[in-house]
Amino acid sequence: MPLTFPSHQALEFSLFYRVRDKINPIAIFMGSVLPDFEVLLNNLGLSNNTHIFHSLIGLLILIIPFGLVLTLVSHFLIVEFNNYLQSRQLNGKIEILSKIVNYYFDNKLQITNKYLITATISIFIGGLSHFVLDLPSHEFSYIFLPFFTIQLPEPFLILLYDVGTLRLPFTSKDMNIYVHVVIWFIETLLLGLISVYYMIKLAKEPFQKKP
Repeated sequence: MPLTFPSHQALEFSLFYRVRDKINPIAIFMGSVLPDFEVLLNNLGLSNNTHIFHSLIGLLILIIPFGLVLTLVSHFLIVEFNNYLQSRQLNGKIEILSKIVNYYFDNKLQITNKYLITATISIFIGGLSHFVLDLPSHEFSYIFLPFFTIQLPEPFLILLYDVGTLRLPFTSKDMNIYVHVVIWFIETLLLGLISVYYMIKLAKEPFQKKP
């Protein structure tokens, strides 16, 4: 899979840039990163590696509810922190940050049916795009668990360089370089650059003069 951030957000940033009135930026970000939450749990020895977070069922029953909670909490904290900044004398980078937040977020969190529907759809899009981007760069896809898994075709599994296995406290990781690992590096680089490109465009937009 490409890096959780910023590579997995390439589609999300470009989509938000074009149709931001139909996308919740916090929610689509949550949807794009939460599938890898299980990877963190695995590395800490807190999960038995079920891969449910990388499945459609997991997206519906775990990621969307969890993502909605995180979206609401994050949105509230962003707004409250920005209101706090507005109540004080701003200068330099803090003022720039506050202006960006004001441009993309209302100064009060309003939880309406439209907000929740938009957030839910955004999380779904973020999660689904995560699964799709993982397909060519991971040996197995668990999107259709618990029914079946998808394995990459043999050409993607060719061993290019034998590195061995990295032993971690709670797990181990195959460090060998296969064709799909090379694809991972390419995806990570290209998608990361796309994400950075759109982050810069979105950050500059509040400061551009309107015609």
